[in-house]
Amino acid sequence: KAIRRAIAVTYKQNLLDIYNKYHNVEPLSRDAKVFGHRALKNMALGLLQETLDPAMTEIAIQQYQTAKNMTDQLAALELLADSEHLYREIALSDFYQKWHKDSVVLNKWFSTQALSSRKDTFKIVQNLVKHPSFNISNPNNVYSLIRGFTQNFTRFHSSDYNAYAFLAEMILKVDAKNPQVAARLCGAFNFVKKFPPILKQMALAEI
Repeated sequence: KAIRRAIAVTYKQNLLDIYNKYHNVEPLSRDAKVFGHRALKNMALGLLQETLDPAMTEIAIQQYQTAKNMTDQLAALELLADSEHLYREIALSDFYQKWHKDSVVLNKWFSTQALSSRKDTFKIVQNLVKHPSFNISNPNNVYSLIRGFTQNFTRFHSSDYNAYAFLAEMILKVDAKNPQVAARLCGAFNFVKKFPPILKQMALAEI
């Protein structure tokens, strides 16, 4: 994040130029080159959020509200889900209301929150496990939320709380329904030998 912030601050105007150049250019096109420009534009917007300039968050809000394709709306949602802005909850609620009947898109809603770098991400994931739309018997739900959280290295591997105990509990619950999915969740412990001492001790206890 420090590197991203340094790049963003140094090249803020360049990133803004990239964003403005490609934003809303052929938003419904399926051309591969346009896809690339759209990806580049959203990457620039993501870096601009690292400047902590409120104006950059406003751009993300505007993109979410006016997006003409799923790529742009989801990219903006991911940035807002990672922020402390008051619009965060509005965007997450709005996206859920629009797409909760589409299982593929709903899983992106789960993973977006699981991968957030916010300090309360673990608590959010614990609450989402109890969400009416989360089904522990659905492998894609499990991969999007629980496995997604294990790939959030900053928040999953923290000594401030015991996310490993949470994962172990989820593995046991999933194992009763789908051992193959449970086995894949165990992959989060693959590198336990490389963990710092405190985290290693916590992980080994759950293993």
